[in-house]
Amino acid sequence: MKWVLGLTDPVNEVDREISRRVAAWPPSPVDTVMKGLSTAANHSLLWFVVAAGLSVRRGATRKAAGRGVLAIALASTAANAVCKPLLPRRRPAAAELPAYQKLPSPPTSSSFPSGHSASAVAFATAVGLESPRVGLALAPVAAAVSYSRMHVGVHWFSDVAAGALLGAGMATLTQRWWPVRTTDEARARPAGSVPALPDGEGVLMMVNQRSGQPDYDPLADVVAALPLAEILTVQQGHSIEQQLETALVRRSDEVGSRVKALGITGGDGSVGAAAAVAHRHGLPLVVVPLGTLNHFARDIGVYDLIEVGDATRAGEAVAVGLGTVEVHPVDPPEGDRSGHDAPGGDRSGHDASAPDPVRGGHSAPDQAPAPHDEAVVRTRTFVNTASIGSYPELVRLRERWQPRYGKWPAFVAALLVVLRRAKPVRVRFLGRWRTVWFLFVGNGPYHPRGMVPAWRPTLDSGLLDVRWLRADVRFSRLRVAAALILGALGHSRVYEQREVPELDVELAVPGMLATDGEVVETSGRYTFRVADGAVPVYRRDERHWQGRPRPFVG
Repeated sequence: MKWVLGLTDPVNEVDREISRRVAAWPPSPVDTVMKGLSTAANHSLLWFVVAAGLSVRRGATRKAAGRGVLAIALASTAANAVCKPLLPRRRPAAAELPAYQKLPSPPTSSSFPSGHSASAVAFATAVGLESPRVGLALAPVAAAVSYSRMHVGVHWFSDVAAGALLGAGMATLTQRWWPVRTTDEARARPAGSVPALPDGEGVLMMVNQRSGQPDYDPLADVVAALPLAEILTVQQGHSIEQQLETALVRRSDEVGSRVKALGITGGDGSVGAAAAVAHRHGLPLVVVPLGTLNHFARDIGVYDLIEVGDATRAGEAVAVGLGTVEVHPVDPPEGDRSGHDAPGGDRSGHDASAPDPVRGGHSAPDQAPAPHDEAVVRTRTFVNTASIGSYPELVRLRERWQPRYGKWPAFVAALLVVLRRAKPVRVRFLGRWRTVWFLFVGNGPYHPRGMVPAWRPTLDSGLLDVRWLRADVRFSRLRVAAALILGALGHSRVYEQREVPELDVELAVPGMLATDGEVVETSGRYTFRVADGAVPVYRRDERHWQGRPRPFVG
């Protein structure tokens, strides 16, 4: 222990010297400010008030507030519940401090580290990760709160310094659960030559008036922004895809001359329908993001009608890949579809209980077996994701909670709620039968890997991102919850992920398919692919629009 004391003695001496100098300062208004600031930060109340203010407006500041609160929770727990009991230390002697600097009710817990300092620095650092300007503005306040604990004589300098380091570390650690995304738009290659469409000339635009906010009709704004576009409105009782196909048939002689592009106003479901038609007819697509959450438009990097006008006027677009799902007949082929064709195995003769190849085992290769039936009832297109099992319910809950709590907290809460209610699904894909809670298929690899899928770094990778949660592992739901709490989902036996160009899926019992968050089919077999060729989608090249403010990033 002597060598430990030898290390701490110089620190203690510095602490005492700094405390003596602070105590020697004459009375001033600073004393009142420091006592008020220190008291305001009790139980992080000051930071919760700031977080509430930052949450008023949707965007980067709301995300910053959520990350800041998470960082406070981690820092406060680490400082008060872990470090203080393990590293007890006496606070500075109250007798050595003048009365005008003292708090009326000083704390009596361990001095090391400073919980106020940990929470203050954690909040400011976490906010800065999402919004550097706001974080920079909060930095002096966090520093003042940290110093105030020395000024009022309840902490040594080393307590405050250790608390600050702990807080900064906890703020950085939030990225393990909630990666920082500096921009919404994904990388995409230019689409080559697409026609310029000044004022919307040559655009056949479908407006979904029932998409987005219930008290907002976008029709007038679309007409004002694209006055030369031909405007259609979605009619109840008919699908968007059906209506666009009918409109193009009526204008078959004009496609490519007067009709140079398709346009869609609405959310992801509307965009997916229009993208399918644009892909079939070889037309570029104009996306006006006026749905509720607009995931696809955010990945593309189109935020409002101003950017739509900029991109169409300049003729700037990017190539975007589409996902397709072939829906096969519900009636099963002869034989049992339960996944128990032979004891301990599946139809391919492979042992269904053998270790998965991801784990280094020797089960069936990641190749789908030859399909039983090539008949296709219909083909669906998706721009974001498709899923089987309980994932659609998860998306529904996440989208309901996301505006209030942010995407990541809403997703985690929705996942835990859905897993509690979910029933396992027996499904065959990648060469073997599996029991899963749900199967997720992304149109392109989503990031972060080994975590909750959040965004796509590229838009035309030619791959499907396949993820699933296993239901055949003991205590699988508890394991998922623990892995989420620890930020270690990618290392859990319950979680699996692959990237493949094609996926054939067979269900033991016909099940629902959801595309882009909407349930669209019920069948016993689906084949997922990446569509041949890409769809040009108008997006302005930001290199040519320097100085033009972005309406929303974050």
